[in-house]
Parts: sequence; structure tokens; C-alpha cells
Amino acid sequence: MANTMAAESTLYIYCDGPKADADEAALAQLHAVRQLVKEHQWCGTVEVIEKSHNDGLAASVIGGVTEVINQHGKAIVIEDDLLFSPHFLSFMNEALTRYEQDEQVMQVSGYNFPVPAYKKENATMFLPLTTTWGWGTWKRAWDLMDVDAKGYEQLKINGKMKDRFNLDSSFNYADMLVAQMESDRVSSWGIRWWWSVFLHNGLALFPDHSLVKNNGWDGSGVHCGDEDPFEDKHWQADYQVEYFVTDIEVERDNYQQLKNYLRTQTTPPAQAHQTVMRRGISFLKRKLGN
Repeated sequence: MANTMAAESTLYIYCDGPKADADEAALAQLHAVRQLVKEHQWCGTVEVIEKSHNDGLAASVIGGVTEVINQHGKAIVIEDDLLFSPHFLSFMNEALTRYEQDEQVMQVSGYNFPVPAYKKENATMFLPLTTTWGWGTWKRAWDLMDVDAKGYEQLKINGKMKDRFNLDSSFNYADMLVAQMESDRVSSWGIRWWWSVFLHNGLALFPDHSLVKNNGWDGSGVHCGDEDPFEDKHWQADYQVEYFVTDIEVERDNYQQLKNYLRTQTTPPAQAHQTVMRRGISFLKRKLGN
């Protein structure tokens, strides 16, 4: 509601249905959420879609994005546990307009990792990865989304491909995709979206300082714990992007800084018995839409 373009926007709110074994307490919580989303005029136009059955997060996101994008040609996707800069919507709309015809650009992200080495220049960068915390895309890109992740088996035999998919071995996305496709340990739409973008050599646009902060690490969510492994302690709610990059290419220095940051994350002393990868997988299950 505080965003500068909220009054000009149409907001679709997807309320998933109850699980088959939902008890009275869960049904009461579901009802409370549905009442809450109807209490405010969050944007200029608000449409609430209430499901009678439980699709789960992955199916809900895929279905909802597909419906909206088929109607409008592009979409901005948010979840209920995110905080936004008041400039988030203006940034997203500006970027979706600027790069609409550039087929290599497959996503616009309002989120960026809190990499200390990033220079804060109120500018943007292109990176070869996707995110799921406040993002947008176009129908031309979303039509390439492969929910079956065809060819993912190559990651188990092609070391060079696995290395690139893992951002030069800085983060183990490959194991998550394999787990998604071969077990019931992960149910992620986001890892399949990254695979789809990866196969088409796609890029995503990022702000040099995040316009989004995840506020859902209170342990109450189904897919998150009580600690944000990539907490941005210096998040500026009023940060504004003023300069958009014109060259459609990876910003090599920032990409290297991101990889360095992901490789050097350490485990808090209270959880010294856990490995960085275990924390990473736990985070990815939340971040990528488990």
C-alpha cells in the first residue's frame, strides 16, 4: 500500500485451500488470513482467488503466475512474508518495460543477496541466476518454464554443466534439482525455473541493494525455520534505483563478489555442528518455493 505505484496496480491474491487433514485450528487460521486480505484496498484493484483445496506452494505459484501472465503478458510475483521498499513497484515496472524485448533477460529481481563488496550506486546489474523473493517476468520467458525439468540428469554426469549451474561451484543448486525430481524431499517451483532459465542462457536484472527483505523467519511457516542464513543487517527500506544498465551482459566483478560471498558464509557458533551446505539446503527450500 505504501508503494508509489500501488494505486495504479492490480493485485491478485491467491489463497490456497486447506490440507485434507486440516483440524479446526488450521481452518480458523485459514479463515483469518482470508479475512485479513479483504480488509484493505491494498492496490487500485484487488482480486482474491480462494481455493477450496490445497495445491501446495509450487503448484499455486506455477498456476497463479501462468494465469496472470496469460492475461497481462507479464507479472510481478510476491509472497506474503516480504517487506518492500516503497520504490519496489516502480523499479519492477520500469525494468519490465525497459527489457521487454530483450529475450536474454528472463527475469527482473527486486531482491539481491547482501554482498558486502557490492558498491551501492543506486544502479542495476545483470547476473546469471534467478531469485524468488519479489520478482517479475514476461510471457515470452515464462512460456519456457519446464516443470518437468527435462534433461536434469545431465547434472549427474556432466561436471562442467553442474559447475555452471552451481554458479561456478559456489552454491549447490544441482543437488536440490535432483532431489526435486527424484524424491519427495523437495517440492520447489523455483529450482525448476532456474533450470529453465539456465538452459536458455538467460539473465536476470538485480538492484545493487535489495528492495526486498524476507520477514518470515519466525519459525511459524511450513517451509522456513527461525533464522535467515543470509540476513541483510543493513537493509535500507527507502533505497531507490536510479540507473538502469544498458549492456545486456553479466556484470563480472559483481558476479565474482557474489560467488565469493556464497562460498565464505560461515555457520553461527550456536549451530557449529551444522555444515554450510545443510544451512544452504534449508534456506533454498524456503527461498526457492519448497
